[in-house]
Amino acid sequence: METPGHRGLTASRVVSVVVVDEHLLVRQGLRALLEREPDLRVHSEFEKLADAVKTSVRGADIVLTSNPDAREGGEALRQAVDALAPAKVLVLEASYDAAAVHSALRAGARGFLAKTDPAPELIGAVRSVASTGTYVNPRAAVVLMAKLQGGVRPADALPALSPRETQVLRLLADGMTAKQVAAALDVGNETVRGYRRSLMRKLGVNNLAAMTRMAIRAGLAGKLRQ
Repeated sequence: METPGHRGLTASRVVSVVVVDEHLLVRQGLRALLEREPDLRVHSEFEKLADAVKTSVRGADIVLTSNPDAREGGEALRQAVDALAPAKVLVLEASYDAAAVHSALRAGARGFLAKTDPAPELIGAVRSVASTGTYVNPRAAVVLMAKLQGGVRPADALPALSPRETQVLRLLADGMTAKQVAAALDVGNETVRGYRRSLMRKLGVNNLAAMTRMAIRAGLAGKLRQ
C-alpha cells in the first residue's frame, strides 16, 4: 500500500529531512519513523531551529520543526524559512491550536501537522511538501478557516456540558483517539465511547468531524488539557 503523497515522487528520488525538536526522544522517534521509508532519509538533527539556521543544511529538502515563537507572531520562524531556503519548512506542533496554525503558515511554512496525527499522515506530508511544495491538512484548514472568519465563540455558547464531557470533547477535538483519551483520563474505553455518544447527542451532530468543528469554534481545541 502506498503512503499518501508517494505517487508524486519518482522511485529514485530520496527526500532529505532535517529534524528539529527540543526532546531527544522525539527526534529519535522521528528519525526511526522516517528512515523506515526507502525514499526518505534524515539529513541531520537539531535541538533548536536556530542551530539548524547557523549550521549548513545544504542538500536538505525538508526541515521538520516546531514553531519557536508561535505566540509572538512567528518572526523567528519567518527568518528561518528565508535562511533555510531552498529547503522547505514543515511545522510539527503539539496540537491544532489556532494561533499556532495561523502563525506557522503566515511565517511561510509549507504545511502544519500535530503530534497527535498518525505516522502515515506525517510521512505523506513530507512527501507532499517535497513533490508539490505544500501540504494541506484538513484539520489545520478547519482551524484556520474558523480563525479567519472570526468563527471562534465562547465555550459557554455550547449546550450545557459536564466538566468531564468538556474534558473529553477537548481531547477528542485535539486529535486523540477514544483509546488515548481513556488512557489519559484513566477510564475504560467504553466509558469514553459513552461520553462521545452523549456529546454527539447534546451537540446535535452525528460524526466526530462535526463535533470537532464545534469544539474548535468554541475555542476548546488546542487548550491545555486539564
